[in-house]
Amino acid sequence: MPPIENLTKNPSLGLPNGPHDFNKENVENLVEKKRFGNYAVGYSSPIGGFIPKIIGRSDKDLQDKILNGIDVARKKGYDKFCFKYADSLKEGFERECLNYHTYQRQLDDKMHPSQPEGHDIKCPDVICAKFFKSGKINRP
Repeated sequence: MPPIENLTKNPSLGLPNGPHDFNKENVENLVEKKRFGNYAVGYSSPIGGFIPKIIGRSDKDLQDKILNGIDVARKKGYDKFCFKYADSLKEGFERECLNYHTYQRQLDDKMHPSQPEGHDIKCPDVICAKFFKSGKINRP
């Protein structure tokens, strides 16, 4: 039997805007251009809640980043998305790391989030931060 996927009602994911139906119109209408932040794409559980399958962030334009992945995600049956603007690159990276470590087993992409370009920000996960320091973690 496959493992049960983690679902969230959103507070633990920390992305309070959503889940919304995942389509071009909603992304364009709900996500402001040229803002940076975090997002998750997934689907609704039959028993309620949101099951994240893709998590990410944009350090430049969150709307554009979400729209770029819409075709692939929709082909996989992912029909919901959530997002949150970040107040800083550090906040966005840390939120993505926390979501990655929480939902890692069920995510499509198993690669740890990369640091914002030109910044030496550490993952807030204590064990992970040790691997970053030792160089044992794969960075994209």
